[in-house]
Amino acid sequence: MADKKNFFASLRYIVPEDLEYFLEEKASEGFKLERLGESSLFYFDFTEGTPEKVKYVADVTGLSKALYMQMLIDKEWEYMGKVMNCYLWRKTYSGSKRPEDFADKKGIRSHCLKMGLTFALMALILIAVYVMMSVVLVAEGKAGNYSHVTGYGLAMGLQLPFLLYFIWAAYKLLKFWNYSKR
Repeated sequence: MADKKNFFASLRYIVPEDLEYFLEEKASEGFKLERLGESSLFYFDFTEGTPEKVKYVADVTGLSKALYMQMLIDKEWEYMGKVMNCYLWRKTYSGSKRPEDFADKKGIRSHCLKMGLTFALMALILIAVYVMMSVVLVAEGKAGNYSHVTGYGLAMGLQLPFLLYFIWAAYKLLKFWNYSKR
């Protein structure tokens, strides 16, 4: 059996529904997700095996953790861990009847709205930093002082991937929130 790491999956599949679809697709290709741990933000560990039909659920719940966990374990769901503030569960099945989805849809919509607004706010903060740095660079340039140009340019370049990610994440989450309320 070969092990496979899928880097930044939790950051690429930021909408819970997208993460579920991705993991179910991997299971159908024969890659079984190992339990989530501290490194799950950066990569998911998969073990290669036989293809399976697996239903994944990424859920956000307001229930007490002990009650919630025991209720789903009693219903034969396997707890995989927590990723991006979602509890991740899986259940293997056979035939064409998929296990029933138990996720709190209102909770997931609320989660996507909160996360989307958080990412949008972080993007706005970085844009404000860009504007301030640009104003300083222009003022320094007019004064003939070019000693900070390299430092500011490097800082702006290093922040650009984060800015683009925050904008993309906010778009994905808020689009899901808006679409799912229909």
